[in-house]
Amino acid sequence: GGKIMRKVLIVVDMQNDFITGALGSAEAQTIVPNVVEKEKNWNGTLLFTRDTHKDNYFDTLEGNKLPILHCVENTDGWQIIDELLPYIRHRYEIIDKYTFGLHSHGITISSPMGKNIKGTNIFAVECTEEEINELLDILDSVK
Repeated sequence: GGKIMRKVLIVVDMQNDFITGALGSAEAQTIVPNVVEKEKNWNGTLLFTRDTHKDNYFDTLEGNKLPILHCVENTDGWQIIDELLPYIRHRYEIIDKYTFGLHSHGITISSPMGKNIKGTNIFAVECTEEEINELLDILDSVK
């Protein structure tokens, strides 16, 4: 049978600590309305990634490079920003990632649509159900 393509919106690390918290900035705050707009009108699957650290952050490689505590699991700063929550209507998943970016594991979702949406921190991609599951499996295995 043919592969079923699904539209996926990947919202990258739109967490309190990156917007208004420990690593927040005015610049980050300016992209929020764009992300909300895009998400509001999205008809496909939503994937949120969440940068995730433990209490031992300062003992990690990233903690040495960036000595600012942020996105510690189950804290307020780690949560997806409130502005995005009212619009979660469709199938969605949250991916907690414990490393720098997805690319460190050779994960790229190849797609003609896989482009950064101007002025936002999100990507729209089209990929098959298998590719999404594969992505989730790989992320699961690197925790």
